[in-house]
Amino acid sequence: KKNNFIPFFYETLGQAKTEVYFENQYFIPSGSAISVLNSLMKNNVHVHFLTNSLVSQDESNPGILTHDEIRNYQKLHPDQFHAYAFRGQNLKGIVGALWWDATAQNIENTWQIHAKAVVIDEKSSWIGSNNFDNRSEDFNPEMAIFIPNNEIFAKQLKRSILNNIRNADKMEIDSEYWRRYEEKVKGVTALEKVKSSAWGFLLKMTQPFW
Repeated sequence: KKNNFIPFFYETLGQAKTEVYFENQYFIPSGSAISVLNSLMKNNVHVHFLTNSLVSQDESNPGILTHDEIRNYQKLHPDQFHAYAFRGQNLKGIVGALWWDATAQNIENTWQIHAKAVVIDEKSSWIGSNNFDNRSEDFNPEMAIFIPNNEIFAKQLKRSILNNIRNADKMEIDSEYWRRYEEKVKGVTALEKVKSSAWGFLLKMTQPFW
């Protein structure tokens, strides 16, 4: 803890002027991370976050939490927070994998996102072992390398991330991706939402009588 790099990690992120690109397995931001992200949004910095889709994610619980956190954050910052779900290869049959048959496969790519990389303004970069989550921040022993003011390396790393983004689905709020997420993971269809809302309204209206 004495030599924890996380505070410096957030300090460098907070200095971004135009854009930040992330490639990371999880998006489960801590209070410190949310504070930095909100500051970036306030300063009109665009954040691009590439993570695993329900096909390439082999960890169910943090995968679902990552998706829920991304969607909540998109609702707060729809114009500045851009998330992408890497298609990878179908993990059907692997215990815990969140897959569905209709998602495209690409056998020429790695099967999931496992890198932990950040590019800041095409100038500085981070590569390390830490996921973007509170477990990496507070519990796990992690390490990372900061490469400041090296545009050649930063642009190469960004190109690598963009190459994976080309094989990803953009996770826009009103997209088909989120509808399928509700149906496959949450088990929620449009009809079930209506029934749930109607039942909730009925309970609320009759509450004085029971």
